[in-house]
Amino acid sequence: MGKVVEKVVAELLSYDGERRALLSDGKFGSKKKRSASDAAAIMVHRAHSAWKEDNITGVLLMDI
Repeated sequence: MGKVVEKVVAELLSYDGERRALLSDGKFGSKKKRSASDAAAIMVHRAHSAWKEDNITGVLLMDI
């Protein structure tokens, strides 16, 4: 029963956070229609854009 309540509360909090725009656009974890593939594609696109402008780029990956 506790896991069911936990899942419902998590869904409600996620929905409310999305609706009120409380979550950063850069957040991908636990967001609907946001996958690891999307994050990788955005990272590659930003790196290529920076290289075209002769900027140095770096990436910090963290899994907490």
